Amino acid sequence: MKLNTVQLIKKRILYIYAVAAIGMTLFFISCGDDDSPANKKPEIQNQNFAVDENSAADTQVGKVTATDAEQGKLTYSITAGNGDGYFAINGGNGQITVAANADLDHETTGSYSLTV
Repeated sequence: MKLNTVQLIKKRILYIYAVAAIGMTLFFISCGDDDSPANKKPEIQNQNFAVDENSAADTQVGKVTATDAEQGKLTYSITAGNGDGYFAINGGNGQITVAANADLDHETTGSYSLTV
């Protein structure tokens, strides 16, 4: 049997035409991808937390919640807004806490915007 043509079309159906000595046979193989990406990014919504000024180290600020469409294990990190290092995040569960030596003073800085 000799394969003559292989085509891939948008709906991810692969057409294979095979020619045998006694005639032509047509095979349909569906890949089932639906043009969706191999890995969808996790979803996280804006969240607001409050913490008292002058809070001690390890004071819990809030727990970041996110979802993963593939039910994969998520890890968390603060990627922006923590230039002074006043906050820490537990990479495994998203819990934000006040970092050691943080100087939270409402009169100096009224709010922080962290990117996780």
